[in-house]
Amino acid sequence: MELNNSIEFVLFGKTPRYGHVKTRLFPEKPEYSLLIYKAFLKDFFLRYSLNCKLALRPLLDYHDENDLNEFHNFARPVSSLLEPIYQKPASFFNRLADGLEEIESPYFYLTGTDLPHFPFDYLNNISLSCNEVTIGPDRDGGFYFLAGPRGCAQLLKLEQDPQSICVSLVRNFQEAGFRVKLLKPWSDIDTASDLVNCLNHFCADELPYTYEALEKMDILYQQSLMEPTNPHSKTVFI
Repeated sequence: MELNNSIEFVLFGKTPRYGHVKTRLFPEKPEYSLLIYKAFLKDFFLRYSLNCKLALRPLLDYHDENDLNEFHNFARPVSSLLEPIYQKPASFFNRLADGLEEIESPYFYLTGTDLPHFPFDYLNNISLSCNEVTIGPDRDGGFYFLAGPRGCAQLLKLEQDPQSICVSLVRNFQEAGFRVKLLKPWSDIDTASDLVNCLNHFCADELPYTYEALEKMDILYQQSLMEPTNPHSKTVFI
């Protein structure tokens, strides 16, 4: 496979750690949150290996060697995996901006680990130049994708979490003299409704690990109904 060394595809996210991933999906079931997050990673890596020829650079938080080893094990389908860059302790946007400045290539693509259904076909519409950025707006007001020159990374350092992150980013880039192009909106998976929407558009053949995890959760859930429970507790299940 011939790689384009001028671009690194940066994957920003977390290693799979209990109690720290996808907590909004199953707030009272951290074991479910971990299970679905692992499935998201495996589906993303599988689809990346089939749809993208760029070198993949993880930009990770780091907790322990076991979490990191598991992450690398999930990433085995990707033959072009680069050494991870580790996020420095800071706010979200500072971690993101500082990490992007450490990549070796002059240009980057960026997305997160909660997009097993990432729209790889959208990449066909991207052109790169030193004064242009491409943003994929998320339907919740954030962004699911960003492409541009490494030198624009510091413009990601927003002073606070604005109501519309995407609008603020567009303003930052335009005020700094960058042309901004927008992709079609997409949604990452943070909530139960996001997950349901994803499953309505992607079948088990396209996201095999996600569907497998949901099937396993259903079995675990049915088993939990046979066990004594706190009658005042809630069960969040899709």
